[in-house]
Amino acid sequence: MRNIVLALIFFILSEIFILKDGYFLWFFAPTFLFALIVSWYFIKKASIVTIVSLIPIIQFPLIYLVGGEQAEHFIALISSLAFYLLFNPKVKKSHLIIISFAQFILAVSILFTFHALYGIPYWLILPLVFLLSFSLFFSSSSAVLKLTFSLKLRLFYFSIILGIVMLEFYWLVSKLPFNFITAGFIVFLVYYTIWDITIRYFSGSLTKKSMYFVLSFLLLILTAIFITVKLLLM
Repeated sequence: MRNIVLALIFFILSEIFILKDGYFLWFFAPTFLFALIVSWYFIKKASIVTIVSLIPIIQFPLIYLVGGEQAEHFIALISSLAFYLLFNPKVKKSHLIIISFAQFILAVSILFTFHALYGIPYWLILPLVFLLSFSLFFSSSSAVLKLTFSLKLRLFYFSIILGIVMLEFYWLVSKLPFNFITAGFIVFLVYYTIWDITIRYFSGSLTKKSMYFVLSFLLLILTAIFITVKLLLM
């Protein structure tokens, strides 16, 4: 019942923002603070609190960009559904993973869009890519895995490296002629590959065969994408 009430409040705040277009900061701040405070009060797990707090951070610029009343209401509804699932006392790991993956793809696509349409410089975009990659990678992995303090510290260092890798790859992909969604998905493929190998490593299920398969699959997809780009540019 609690998660239904909280999701409903979040939905109402999102709808008010849609109806009062032009007052971004007036409604973003209370919605973000609501998500942060109630998630910390009820959930008390930093990994899940981070994912919950990212919902309004990603939702509001997405609503701003998409335009169209129906699309805006749909985004508010889906965001509220994610809010509902994360506040479930017995939240499923699969829900956490799916929500964090969706957040990554959408956030990266939003950053590509703002960079291309509004000329936001790399010195501002790239640190955001690092923070996004680091926070989502560390939070989602921590929520899925049961780790000792020493292993969690190692995961923390892994997450920093991941953030640097994603920063560099984002910069590379931004130079290619992809639309925003495709570019976001390509960056996500690299993110997912590293995430999958990391989860297998920390859970003790990583084998050479599985690692070679995942890396080969990623290489095959990226090769196909870059060959397609080269043919289009000819």
